[in-house]
Amino acid sequence: MRIREIRKNRRGVFRTAPLRPCPMGGGQTTNMLLRGPRLQASNAKIDRPRVCQTSPNRFRLSRVSCHRRNTELLTPAAAQSPATGTSDRLAAPTVAVVITCRNYSEFVVHAIQSVASQSYRWFRCVVVDDASTDESRAIIEDTLARLADDRFLLLSLNKNVGQLAAFRLGLERLAGQFAAFLDADDMWFPRFLECHVRAHLNSVCAAPLSGSDACLVNREGVPLMGTLFYCTKDRSGFAQMPGNDLPDDSCPRVEGDRIVLDSGAALKVRYISRNVTGWHWVNTSAMVFRRDFVDLAIPADGEPKERHADYILASLGHMLGGSLIIPDRLGTYRIHGRNLFAESRRIGSFQINGFEPPGSVQYANDQLVLHVLRNWDVFASLAGAEAIAEGLQRFLTANRFRELAKAANVDDDVERVLDRTDRARRAYRYRLKRHLIGRYLALAAVARSGWRNA
Repeated sequence: MRIREIRKNRRGVFRTAPLRPCPMGGGQTTNMLLRGPRLQASNAKIDRPRVCQTSPNRFRLSRVSCHRRNTELLTPAAAQSPATGTSDRLAAPTVAVVITCRNYSEFVVHAIQSVASQSYRWFRCVVVDDASTDESRAIIEDTLARLADDRFLLLSLNKNVGQLAAFRLGLERLAGQFAAFLDADDMWFPRFLECHVRAHLNSVCAAPLSGSDACLVNREGVPLMGTLFYCTKDRSGFAQMPGNDLPDDSCPRVEGDRIVLDSGAALKVRYISRNVTGWHWVNTSAMVFRRDFVDLAIPADGEPKERHADYILASLGHMLGGSLIIPDRLGTYRIHGRNLFAESRRIGSFQINGFEPPGSVQYANDQLVLHVLRNWDVFASLAGAEAIAEGLQRFLTANRFRELAKAANVDDDVERVLDRTDRARRAYRYRLKRHLIGRYLALAAVARSGWRNA
């Protein structure tokens, strides 16, 4: 019985520390982390550098509703006064929502309305107009004026800064424990925020981000596909999916502005360990992040500006603490002729969705690694220096990793970490070799004894 329990624990992913898998040699490193604790609690006292200092004259703040308090941050009323609750009824966390718009005047109204119709009411939203050259700003102002909801705010930028920087500028105007980003050409279904908050507050494990499935729609909003295949979920044995399903009753329920720790309606959630590499999500609009992670993850220079915002946030968050995947379809992803996958004909699941410009993925990988290396002490204190160094080498070669470490002036620290991991790798290989040889000799002895008896 004891052996069976030990084996079960080794196969599970809900351990206090990840397993120490067998690494691979060569210039490219293994796709698994050697060791390191999970992402630590969000209230750890760490001296975190500010991500960016923004000049006030770079954007103009437009307050649409006249009923809003004259405050710099949109803070919920419960955060201004201590919340009262019983042992199983706690104040609902606030979700900071940022809608980014760049010349999407024909779609942004639907995005705003989808946020306003959320069943989870405890959110604050900033609509960032990233220096649009069409009628987006006027349409946003008119929509928010007609909505007359003091949870919404317009932030109009005079200069195009890119999606990641727009995320950061929008979050600077919001307070909250979680963060969600919605592209102006996408939409959320009413249960989006509720399901993601419930998933993050499950009683089994925690992760920096959660993702859900989505429907593919065309320019007019007509559905083309009922799922996006690159969302990792169980497809009735159609494909072997990584991760472990959480118990259906592990997620709390939401009642108004309270989180009731008793389980509510069943919600399917799958946890995928950080040791499992690959793309497990749909896009930024189908993700919800922990706010403490997002504040650290967005690079100060906002690079890359043109694309790959979801790649930077999802890859870095998964590397630190894994992902929570909700298989339900909770939103839409729109193709309309101006996005990356607009030219692909929709013929089925296993098709090429689009082609990246040459070198764009490598540039995004370099920016991700550089951002972590520039904040090496912060990230190493969260997940362990060895785990961070081993995880970053998923994105580039060992030589390129050393070049970027030298550019970030942390090459000495990184080299010491790499030396320790190399020694640990060689020691592990030696122990594994000894173990396999011992097993082989034991089996050979049993076989010889059987032959003699025969």
